[in-house]
Amino acid sequence: MSLIASFLVFLRWRLTTNSFCSVHTQHWRMLELLWKPSAGAEPAFTSVSTSQSAYVSFLIFPSTITHYNSTGSAMSIAANRISFTFNLTGPSFAIDSACSSSLVALHVACQAIKQGDCDMALCGGVNCIIEPRVFVALSKAKMISADGTSKPFSRTADGYGRGEGCGVVLLKLLKKVTKRSTVNQDGHCATPITKPSMDQQKELLRQIYSDSDIANVQYIEAHGTGTPVGDLTEMRSISNAIAKNRSSDSETLLIGSVKGNIGHTESAAGVAGLIKVLLMMKHETIVPSVFSSENSTSIDIKSLHLNSPVKVQRWETNVLQGRMAGINSFGFGGTNAHVILRECWH
Repeated sequence: MSLIASFLVFLRWRLTTNSFCSVHTQHWRMLELLWKPSAGAEPAFTSVSTSQSAYVSFLIFPSTITHYNSTGSAMSIAANRISFTFNLTGPSFAIDSACSSSLVALHVACQAIKQGDCDMALCGGVNCIIEPRVFVALSKAKMISADGTSKPFSRTADGYGRGEGCGVVLLKLLKKVTKRSTVNQDGHCATPITKPSMDQQKELLRQIYSDSDIANVQYIEAHGTGTPVGDLTEMRSISNAIAKNRSSDSETLLIGSVKGNIGHTESAAGVAGLIKVLLMMKHETIVPSVFSSENSTSIDIKSLHLNSPVKVQRWETNVLQGRMAGINSFGFGGTNAHVILRECWH
């Protein structure tokens, strides 16, 4: 029996026929990604970020509404259904802080492990583009690129291209601390609410980076959506908080953004950046950002003491320190998140 067929049989066993037919697309994507035959470890905590806007789709066809639509389409159930399906009994909830949702979920999950709420945690994000109203609203707000493509750090950047995706990580505590995270909010530091605050982005980084971290971090996975104001604000905050505070003999801090490759996956954007960095660490390779080059950049990154690689390069490292990277993720309502990752040597 194929994996997909056995996955569907498993879910039909767990769910009634009516509820099976009412499960939202985003719930399916999370369940499909998490399911494996004879799964080993069973984490207790489930933290999921989702795009709330997608959950209005069932309202388009009023004649099809049943009492199963409430659980089939509610954002909160995205995490709860995972717990129900796999019998996970620890804290379980969905988080919506817009584009920073999945990195905020990671932060919350790490805190839960540290304070003993659970030993392991499933944390992820999902974004499905199902209906047009969000597209229309974002277009009227002039947030969407005319050609539907994110072009981080490029002079041709004119907004972001929306992307779909789903990503999940399993977190567990190791003997050595391999990650730290922090979250803050712009408050009323910038107007309107969707305008990023350089001051609060700098404060976010200052909260989490020690002098040693500033000296040893090698790469920052930027939020980098491809909006002229957002990209410039973020580069200046990274430069002022980290890059310009490094010693003159340090390597130039590298930056990149996965959004040029896969688009801006909104509520799944943070976990997309996380997975990219983990893969680069695994393969000991720094990959360039699509559309970013010395000739096309809209930002004088050299004056900011930053470098956006234009070709694949080996990720060199100090054996004692291990590879170290940071990940930015910002919500358009002002909730900012950052995670530091360091290789764990066994």
